[in-house]
Amino acid sequence: MTSKRLVCIVCTLLSLAAVPAWGQERSWLSAGDAQGLWLTRVGGADGTFDLLTRPLGGRWNWVSTELAGVPVAVAAIGGNLHVVFQSGQYRIYSPGGGEGTPGDGLETAPLSMCGGTLADSSTPTVVAILPPQKASATAATTSPAPSPPPPKAKASPKGKGESVAGEPVVTLEVRQNVRLRWQHLADLPVPASTAGAGIRSAIFDGVPCVLVLDPAPKLLAWRDSAWQELPLNPPAGHVTILGLVAVEDRLAVLAAVEGEGGGRMLEVGTYTAKDRGFSWQAVTENGKSSAWPADRVAMPARLGSRVAMVWRQGHELMLAAFSPVTGQLEPAEAVPTDDQSSLDELGEEVYNYFLLGVFVLVVLSLLRPRGPVPYKPFLLPPNIVPANLGRRLLAAVIDLLPCNLVAGIWVQLFMPSYATRDMNDLLLRAVNDKITPPFHFVLAGILVLMVYIPYCVVMEKRFGATLGKRIMKLRVVGDEGQNLSIREAMLRNLLKVLEFSWVPLLPLLFLVPLISRNRQRLGDMLARTVVIDSRGVPQPPPLPGQDGGSASNEDDPSDPPPLN
Repeated sequence: MTSKRLVCIVCTLLSLAAVPAWGQERSWLSAGDAQGLWLTRVGGADGTFDLLTRPLGGRWNWVSTELAGVPVAVAAIGGNLHVVFQSGQYRIYSPGGGEGTPGDGLETAPLSMCGGTLADSSTPTVVAILPPQKASATAATTSPAPSPPPPKAKASPKGKGESVAGEPVVTLEVRQNVRLRWQHLADLPVPASTAGAGIRSAIFDGVPCVLVLDPAPKLLAWRDSAWQELPLNPPAGHVTILGLVAVEDRLAVLAAVEGEGGGRMLEVGTYTAKDRGFSWQAVTENGKSSAWPADRVAMPARLGSRVAMVWRQGHELMLAAFSPVTGQLEPAEAVPTDDQSSLDELGEEVYNYFLLGVFVLVVLSLLRPRGPVPYKPFLLPPNIVPANLGRRLLAAVIDLLPCNLVAGIWVQLFMPSYATRDMNDLLLRAVNDKITPPFHFVLAGILVLMVYIPYCVVMEKRFGATLGKRIMKLRVVGDEGQNLSIREAMLRNLLKVLEFSWVPLLPLLFLVPLISRNRQRLGDMLARTVVIDSRGVPQPPPLPGQDGGSASNEDDPSDPPPLN
């Protein structure tokens, strides 16, 4: 083995080994509201992130990829995603994509963030929980507060001392965003050990609620300029709080409860404005309690009237949702990963190169010398009638049927998550919503064209018609009813690809056969060909292996006889 081959093999193995590690370095943030769910993929190359959204009742859509920044907190309001970065920068992203709308930044990254409508406002807002800061940093706010902060005594959970459960206390700051500017809302004393990451937040019944996880779970609501504790009433056993979500008129706490056998089961506690405490029930799947492994990290968020859970399972990202009223868990489904998004972008690039190759072939065919033949208008003999457009459409359907069958098999093999979906609907969404179609969907389309176009060229050159056209009694001829040349057959079929790739011009292209004298497509006009009704005119010879018919062309016995 030469050293050059050895280097190539080593580089290939290193590249393959790097792919799983690259995927494992990525983390996810989730946020949702009444209109849908957002997922933020963090940890891309050169400090970038990607945004993925799923509207309520819709399908996943990559909004933007490789955006600069490191998001640390997200909240969804009115279908938009509010993001605060590690640097404190603040931006709002819409489902339409783009670089986002900048807002007033924070001095530091928040511990938690939530969205909703507060009681003293009719406009949805974002509330952020900031970590403790030095006095100088705390005093330097990014925007003037409308009123001075409330006294520290009122901000204490029980209006007492300087410690909670014997631990030192630090003060977190709660801010709300008003018209893209942050304003002080409240101070929150918590144990120093909690100030790291044990904070969850939600806006419920018009007030911000903060779930403090350490040393013991405690839920606080900011009412009447003071923090009031809401009784959690957790179930018996070792309870691990997974998240806090506000869904319509309910506040839901998701937890994993360890049973007697050591297994962990999902339970959800719900609270309404009329309740005196949380009521807990098991999250069930097909009538059985849903298990939750200890190594599984949940990312709960609102999805319409349900609670959505997102988690990593091996190399896949999974999603399942349940009703906080019934606790019934829906079947889990795989979320398209960022790796698939990059693959989809590669598929779009491959398709563009494919179109470029077709365009080059068309130009070369048009520039090919035709010999010393003077140009003259396109004519047909009197006894030849252009084909009916409806029969031409049926012929195309017949010809494309085997190709679509091959494409369907391709989708079943390489796109199992899309196997039950309507391919035509997915293609329409790719056109109308400006989303990138899946990679293997693009390859399936290219495969269909690479089979269909050569098939049409060979059949129309050799026999004057494809199988579909022969069944519908149609035939393709050139000027004055002559048999097609290879140049004419290639031009009219290659131009099909370009014609139907110009999506904005499709309505105009469909009008061309309706208004042209010989019902010619644009490709037929450039190739100087026409599809005719072959009934009552000489027929091409039968296909190989069929009985009957005889060749009458001395140059090539397989060519159909001329019609003039």
